Amino acid sequence: MSDRFKTWAVALVCLVGIQSVVSFASFFLHWHGFALAAFSDVMQCAMLFLAAAACLLNVIRTNRRARLFWSLMGLGMASWWAYRLLWAYIEIVQRREVPDPFTGDAILFLHFVPMMAAVLLQPDIRQDDTELRLGTLDFALLFLWWVYLYLYVVIPWQFVQLNEAAYDRNWDVAYVAEKAAFLLGLALVWWRSSGRWRTTYAHWFGASLLYSLSSYVANWALDRNTYYSGSLYDLPLMASMAWMTAAGLFALKIPTEQIGPAKSLARGVWTSRIGMVAVFSLPIFAYVSLFNSDIPARVRVFRVVLTLGAVLFMGALVFLKQHFLDIELIRLLRSSRQARRAQQMRLDLFRLQRACGARGDGRLGR
Repeated sequence: MSDRFKTWAVALVCLVGIQSVVSFASFFLHWHGFALAAFSDVMQCAMLFLAAAACLLNVIRTNRRARLFWSLMGLGMASWWAYRLLWAYIEIVQRREVPDPFTGDAILFLHFVPMMAAVLLQPDIRQDDTELRLGTLDFALLFLWWVYLYLYVVIPWQFVQLNEAAYDRNWDVAYVAEKAAFLLGLALVWWRSSGRWRTTYAHWFGASLLYSLSSYVANWALDRNTYYSGSLYDLPLMASMAWMTAAGLFALKIPTEQIGPAKSLARGVWTSRIGMVAVFSLPIFAYVSLFNSDIPARVRVFRVVLTLGAVLFMGALVFLKQHFLDIELIRLLRSSRQARRAQQMRLDLFRLQRACGARGDGRLGR
């Protein structure tokens, strides 16, 4: 174990240990207030910074698909860090409670999207570079769908018709669905992977599962006004952040050129199916908006207009991806035709050489 790794490990253990001592002290001594909230915010910001830095270290030492994987994972962690910085700014600098509804919740919700795209890449297997280019469109489609879902489910109760209870309820449901989708993707690639990448996926799955459970409990407590920064609810959150940092550190041991066997999830097939499901889900959302009389009229109109816009943009992405696929298909057909023509020319030349050789042998015999 290198000295650098030991330093990181000690830092993680110290941060979690200090947070544990302070949280238990606040629970038994009934210590609440500004100092506790400021301390907890600083600790979580520091932990998320370390997690993003661990991803950055992997970006520096890897290349190609693995570099893109860690770039997307780092983007997700950096977005989460930005959310915590915004939360800390409100509680420490402005010295007020974070409002509910909170506009910054969109950052927290969307920070999982680049991490989902990273999982779709499957950097541990050998794949064609063409899929990497098409994967950019898959990421754009995935990002748009999750943005649409957040705007459809959560935003109406914040800006169209304010309803704090509906906002909190819909936010919890949408966030749980997003975390479940991310965990499902991680579980699939973990199951199909091998070697050190399998260990990396296992760490990310465990850390993400711990975060998903602890954040759900924290949101539950927040909705019931029993959560406060620095409480015992923050301990599993800190532990999950430390685990994610450790996952990035363990990945530094993966050889830069380690590529597993072709045991993929047929990425080009199942990501296309995910895209089709995303596009075809839009009419269902529109139907619910139109015919659900329990929803206020203003919210129904907002959701229908939003769905029409989503159909336009996501349909354009699907068309663009199909256009690139057609170009690639034409290129492959031309390459196949040229290869077949070259093979036919070699065969004709071989036959000609045999014929000339046969005539020469006949003359020598006479």
